[in-house]
Amino acid sequence: MNYFANKMKMMMVLASEKLSTASGYPITIQNSAGKRLKQYKIYGNCQQIGAPTPSNPIDANGVGDLVTSGEHQGKYKIPVCIADSTEAVVLPTEYQQVEYIETSGTQYINLGLKPISNTKVEIVSHGARTTSNALFGSRLLSTTTTRFILFNRNNEGIQNIAPQFSSNNAVSYNTSYTDFVKIVLDKTGCYVNDTNLVTYSTQTISGTTYDLYLFTFNEGGTPDSRYFIGKTKYCKIWENGVLVRNMIPCYRKSDNVIGMYDTVNGVFYTNQGTGTFAKGSNITAPMVTNIYLDEQLANINDYIDYKNQKIVINGTETSVTLPQISTLTGKNVISVNTTVKPSNMEVTYYKK
Repeated sequence: MNYFANKMKMMMVLASEKLSTASGYPITIQNSAGKRLKQYKIYGNCQQIGAPTPSNPIDANGVGDLVTSGEHQGKYKIPVCIADSTEAVVLPTEYQQVEYIETSGTQYINLGLKPISNTKVEIVSHGARTTSNALFGSRLLSTTTTRFILFNRNNEGIQNIAPQFSSNNAVSYNTSYTDFVKIVLDKTGCYVNDTNLVTYSTQTISGTTYDLYLFTFNEGGTPDSRYFIGKTKYCKIWENGVLVRNMIPCYRKSDNVIGMYDTVNGVFYTNQGTGTFAKGSNITAPMVTNIYLDEQLANINDYIDYKNQKIVINGTETSVTLPQISTLTGKNVISVNTTVKPSNMEVTYYKK
């Protein structure tokens, strides 16, 4: 009697479980029951990192980064990240990510690189200074073609963006944003929240020996007095299409020093001006599950299949051991922390 009662109870539990599917990259799911994923598939991709030249050819890469030491040396690692926010980033355990870093008008960071014609900067910030100030930049003189600056001219908290690239003067655009905005500056122009603000004809930076500063600009080797006042969520920099800085607001747990951690080079940048940075609330670190493979997923038709414990490369199936991946209760953002991102992911999960 107990056997049949228990079996009926189990059948009722299974019938009451709600399953849902999602796909894309990254994936955001809602109302997760906080159980392990019932199924996941991760698809490959193919990308050339950087601009190849005849003297410097660059091989294409797939999904999965080569492990160069330790137990899994020679394997390709795919860290699957589960977070409750799209802003969550995997940092070393000694650092705590925060929502934003805040400057009061005396702080800056030397990014340790010199802008070139193919430099691209993407930053998300909101300014609060009512006079002209600079989010980032470097120039030799105000009248030369060595200028790469983003001015932020505010009026009672409303941002008016004024980019300056090469021979283009800083013209203020009345964008009137009262919240965080994403700003991109490169040789093609300036973009705010993915909308083109100004387009440049072909421009070159003739070369500067001065590093790019963040939260002010480098004026011939000296930080300009027009420091940015406001909050910044991140800053990314590319050179020739290669990501060279990914600056994430955080603080060092051992001494609570606030700064920005560069996930590309593994460097923690602190204030090089006066005073101290302020910070936003802590962001919960992602849960990370590492998958190790013998080869990359180097084609959009390559994939791994958790349910069937297999990998498919160029149409050939091979059995592999794939780990369970747990989810959080409620909202989940599912991504992969690899140099080349998947072309697609598919998951089946339990809903509340």
